[in-house]
Amino acid sequence: MTPDIEISRCAACGFPMPRTERPEPCPACLLRLVLEGEGGSAEAESLDAEGASEPEYTVVAVLGSEEDRTVYLARRAGGRGLVELCVARRPSDLSEVAFQDRVDEICRLRHAGLARVFAGRMTDDGDVCLVTEFVSGPAIDRYCERFTVTPRQAVRLFDQVCEAIDYAHSRGVAHGRLGPRSVLVAGAGPAVVPKVTGWEVPAAPVTPRGDVQGLVEILRAMASALALRDSLGALVASLPPAGSGGAPESVARLRAIVASALSPAAAG
Repeated sequence: MTPDIEISRCAACGFPMPRTERPEPCPACLLRLVLEGEGGSAEAESLDAEGASEPEYTVVAVLGSEEDRTVYLARRAGGRGLVELCVARRPSDLSEVAFQDRVDEICRLRHAGLARVFAGRMTDDGDVCLVTEFVSGPAIDRYCERFTVTPRQAVRLFDQVCEAIDYAHSRGVAHGRLGPRSVLVAGAGPAVVPKVTGWEVPAAPVTPRGDVQGLVEILRAMASALALRDSLGALVASLPPAGSGGAPESVARLRAIVASALSPAAAG
């Protein structure tokens, strides 16, 4: 049975659209924004060559706000593509050297499942700002809830997220804030791609083990959205809760555990 979808309206033009956690511009506004720009491309590669030069941006909308950070949708000067600007409070013990090292690490990541980070700087107000790829789509658990997603398709999506995080870990980079709301599903139909977003520059080093626990929470949220009652659902229920210290020791181990739970009964 298809779940009821709560409908809201775009604050700018009134276009009806499914309600999401992030108050994104509707498809009509996004199309207008792209067509207004020179060249009309919103893809990451259009910013690659000049990402570190800190160009001027025009803020289009607020995508989300928390106690210590605000995320804006912005357009580059000249209109060449949309980006996200994440402005956060600078931790008191974060040095400029540590900040730049972290920015350099995440800017070097190149994976289809990771939202690109183009640049980062400290603002005149003492905040930190990251310029990242704009990803439009629902959080991964909401995607599973909203659309007709089978358990096997859900595992395939989850495995793509694991693959992206495993790639980052192989480059010595951990995410640090991984959870269901930091993975958005972009695209439509067979071309959907889960993208890890929400990069930050923490004061203290973050570890791959913390990301593994974040992946467990993502899997748990997806299983809850699908109301799984099969062998995969039993596996998810058996995984340790956040903060228990009992998460699998690596992304590869978690992927293997999930793959082993797939049975003919769980096939979609």
